[in-house]
Amino acid sequence: MSTSKTILLDRLDEYLDTYSGRDKFLKALCYSLKFATGFTDSEKSLRDLKLVSSEISNCRTILRFLDYVSVAKYVLSYKFGKNEKDKYLKMIGRASCILDVIFYPLEQVAWFAERKIIKVNPDPWSDASTVCWVLSLYLGLMKALRSLSLLEQHKKCLKTTDADVGVSLQRLLVQQRGLLLLAVRTSCDLVYAVHYLPEGFLWSTKLKTWQVGALGMVSAGIGIFQSLSSWTKMPPS
Repeated sequence: MSTSKTILLDRLDEYLDTYSGRDKFLKALCYSLKFATGFTDSEKSLRDLKLVSSEISNCRTILRFLDYVSVAKYVLSYKFGKNEKDKYLKMIGRASCILDVIFYPLEQVAWFAERKIIKVNPDPWSDASTVCWVLSLYLGLMKALRSLSLLEQHKKCLKTTDADVGVSLQRLLVQQRGLLLLAVRTSCDLVYAVHYLPEGFLWSTKLKTWQVGALGMVSAGIGIFQSLSSWTKMPPS
């Protein structure tokens, strides 16, 4: 096996040893199974695909029980938007922090309630966590689009100067491509997240399982591509 292939496999192995790497691959597998439901008419196959997909989703939910540390670290390092220079990004960032902090306990109360571990109605808790999820995705999309707009303004300013700005423009283009992929990924997540809201809101409950799977696959694929693109560029440990 060539050295380059060995290094790539080593990087992939290291990536899958991380929480983020495993979660992204589990997401891709989960939504691939949902997507596959659109290609079978067998009741047994449909039931099996949905069951395995549900179990993987449940696994990801349980793993999110450990997210409190990373969320707390992010909120503290973000300093409630203190270092944001743009007022809109600051507002979006603050609202996102609040939603992220609220989401996890709501989701976990719903999880315990669904399994009769605590005796409360799980539906309001599940609905509330889904609302937080949808709003967080919407704010994430707005943040990506606002950042793209600011980068475009900065690019126009650079082009008006007489200095050699080739390197700076190249960096801006890389940032813009990354933000564009992020916007597409977040849009896919947002579309199928709305599907899980209570019936009667926009297109909630209207998507078919395979359509949810297709959107989730695109989102997961972009996430894995972005992660591996940066991961494989890391120097050997």
